[in-house]
Amino acid sequence: MRKHYALTTEKMRPKKVIIYLGNALQAHGFTVTTMEVHRVQLAETYEIVSASSKLNKIIRMLDLIRTFLKHKNRAHCVIIATFSTWNFYYAWLIALLSRFYGIPYILYLHGGNLPNRLSNSPTLSRAIFKYSKMNVAPSNYLEHAFQQAGYRVECIPNFILINRYAFKKRYPIKPKFLWVRSFEKIYNPVMTIEVFSRIAEKYDEAVLCMVGPDKDGSLEICREFCRQLGLADRVQFTGKLDKLTWIALASEYDIFLSTTRFDNMPVSILEAM
Repeated sequence: MRKHYALTTEKMRPKKVIIYLGNALQAHGFTVTTMEVHRVQLAETYEIVSASSKLNKIIRMLDLIRTFLKHKNRAHCVIIATFSTWNFYYAWLIALLSRFYGIPYILYLHGGNLPNRLSNSPTLSRAIFKYSKMNVAPSNYLEHAFQQAGYRVECIPNFILINRYAFKKRYPIKPKFLWVRSFEKIYNPVMTIEVFSRIAEKYDEAVLCMVGPDKDGSLEICREFCRQLGLADRVQFTGKLDKLTWIALASEYDIFLSTTRFDNMPVSILEAM
């Protein structure tokens, strides 16, 4: 009887949850974020509450706060996807709320430009990174930067599901180039066109495929640049593709280009490898 009562009480007790906060904008045409992949995998073991898929930055911030306040009493911990630009302030605000309510929080570091954030915003950085349960870096690059700044950090490298990616022996290697990223200035897609234009001068058979959604108008800039250089018939723009579609498309190309201004351990590089 006592055992039965204990089991019943355990079932009635609300489960502790993990609050996972960051950008989840896949529904708006953006590429899938690491957060969206982790959320699905963590849900196999834990109860996960996540946000936000709101496109407007102010509404997204309010949604993150609302989600935190709604579930804080059941929260075991908070995981915050942390970047170096606008999203840094989301992370800073949620970290302050977590400290106020005494909830442990983990910062999952993503922004390749975070080392500059550490030096340019030392007070804000200290308020968020010093009091986290752990700062998790996906690369040795970010791990080293945070260690040098005196913060606790653990490196858990980005990963991919290997069985999704069939190995192909490419021989002889042909001048068929693939670029996969969001069209955004920080990822420098225009440089890809510049590089390809030089290659195209030497190899008549050279072609380039650029895969990804537009985020800040860079896609049309690249299209126009191709037209100016006379490369419109040699450069293909696919727009956003789901992962399985572009993985299949990648088998038609031999060389992967990455031209980002800031990065640490891009999943796209792992996928290409």
